[in-house]
Amino acid sequence: MAGQNIQAGRGYVVTTGGGNLTAHALAGNIDTGSAAQGYHFNTSASSLDQAYDLSGGLGGFSTGAGGNVSLMAGGNINTVLPGNRGYYYNGNFLTAGNADYSTAGSGAFGHLAGQAGNVTVVAGGNVTGHYMVAQGTGGIYAGVRMDANGNPLTDGAGNFVLGTTGSAGTTPLSPNLALSLISGGWNVVAAQNIILQEVRNPNGIFNIGTAAYRHYFDYAPDAYVNLWAGNQVQLGASASALPRVDTLRVPVIYPPVLNITAGAGGVVLSGDNTFNQLILFPSPDGSLIIRTTQGGGLVSSLPASGGLPQIFSLIVSDSGNQQFKTSGNFGLNDHAATPVHAGHEAPVTLDISGDMSLVMLASPEAAQITVGGDMNNSRFQGMNLSAGDTTSIHVTGDIINRSAFTSVDLSGVPGAAPPDLFLPGAGADGESFGGDVVEQLLLQSGDEDIDVSKHQWADIGERVEPAAEPARAGLCQRSSSMGGSAV
Repeated sequence: MAGQNIQAGRGYVVTTGGGNLTAHALAGNIDTGSAAQGYHFNTSASSLDQAYDLSGGLGGFSTGAGGNVSLMAGGNINTVLPGNRGYYYNGNFLTAGNADYSTAGSGAFGHLAGQAGNVTVVAGGNVTGHYMVAQGTGGIYAGVRMDANGNPLTDGAGNFVLGTTGSAGTTPLSPNLALSLISGGWNVVAAQNIILQEVRNPNGIFNIGTAAYRHYFDYAPDAYVNLWAGNQVQLGASASALPRVDTLRVPVIYPPVLNITAGAGGVVLSGDNTFNQLILFPSPDGSLIIRTTQGGGLVSSLPASGGLPQIFSLIVSDSGNQQFKTSGNFGLNDHAATPVHAGHEAPVTLDISGDMSLVMLASPEAAQITVGGDMNNSRFQGMNLSAGDTTSIHVTGDIINRSAFTSVDLSGVPGAAPPDLFLPGAGADGESFGGDVVEQLLLQSGDEDIDVSKHQWADIGERVEPAAEPARAGLCQRSSSMGGSAV
């Protein structure tokens, strides 16, 4: 305990025999030091237990063989943050001497049976860096009110009382908070914002050793992350920021259960052209709940590509894989032979107070989507697993989906001439195409060409609305293929 700051500098504080670790800076900050040492992944391991190697030691404020970690400060708490080919310490990028930096930070690293440990981080200000829970419960609380003695205030239910400032992660353009997990879960609460780089499974992301355990995800089936922010939750980072150790570029893969609550700032999904999706690891217990209040939206902030806005994908995976071997694993088209969630239906719920923009939700079970504002250029792919399931999409405002074609009235464009729509083999009025030529072209704006001379509306799997209302085409994209009922 210190009246002011606790600073490790180039040092570290680590227990290796199962002991607990507690640090309390009453009126100052905690800096856990610059020692960037985490798991070394054994390239010749014959089991997952052997794959996680701590023989090289640890850095930060950490326990290596069981024991809890408790960090409490009236000000800020900071630890090392792994990045792309190096790590950040106090905002400065340092080149790594070896690959063991990839899981560096602070936390409970004991991964063997009997080595569980919880991690509790409580700050009156901000929390930044990387924190590990191998098996246990992790809690990060930023912006907690402190009493006159430097101790956190709690309410009658034992919950920390939040102030009006304090965030978990502080830099939206360069997210500086990351979490790791194997078994158990993380709870992150912030008075203001949560700016989270990612939640990762150490072996799944960083092990590039023997084929049996290379990028093998060992999340527990019920592993979870709960995020609560008074203002905004931002998830994601660019390829230049995320730590990866090979060219495979393993995507962002969270534990199976993710619950998010945000205020007026909503939920923002960020990244780049490489990291443009967030996947929940497949599990029968898997579920996704996102709620916003005070007009907060669910939006993508991906950079435009070729001048066009990009859609971010939220995927509740139903893959049958546990290893990431190639692009597409755990993705939209990777499905187990038997639905993973059959008989174990858990909620997939979006309850968005504001707009939903440039987001695709892929759900392997019944989903309920409620949007208080508009749904702009968003997509849904889902399935009902039983006759009693219902998937619903309720939008208070407008559903606006831009077509693959944009209509322009040439009569209002100076010097413009009408296009020549004559096609070889067609009559002057286009009768050989079963109708008006312009209408035929508009009906080719979906994923496949549709010849309306051979189909009725009820036979078209992807319904394309008349040209006067192109905005509604995307909403019904998957509803015709669902079992049960879709509203």
